[in-house]
Amino acid sequence: MILYHGGTYSKLNDMIENGFHIPEDKQGDNFGITYGPGLYFALNESDARFYSEGGQILKVIIERNLKLLRINPVSPTDKKQKNKLKTKRKNGIENNYDGFIVTNPNGETEIIIWDPTFISKDCLQFL
Repeated sequence: MILYHGGTYSKLNDMIENGFHIPEDKQGDNFGITYGPGLYFALNESDARFYSEGGQILKVIIERNLKLLRINPVSPTDKKQKNKLKTKRKNGIENNYDGFIVTNPNGETEIIIWDPTFISKDCLQFL
């Protein structure tokens, strides 16, 4: 599976050099935490570019089948929906899911991987 991640050059370069890890203090902000902690990916380059903060895109090759829990889109400001997501995430982790997959009203599909440490640095490249 090929996924795309947009961000600043320095953030993406850090991912290439050090691999994927999600420190507690750097789990995104604003819409970057809508679906909780994890690394957010797009299925195509153009959607990733929207989040790229300057046009940098990382192509990520996932070398295993992901087990993803399909969820409905939520509002980033709706606390009730966010609490339900926390429960779904907890249950998903307990049932060996890798993350969420959600298709937003605009047709954009996001994949949120909760623990991306299995992704090899060798599978990353700048576009």
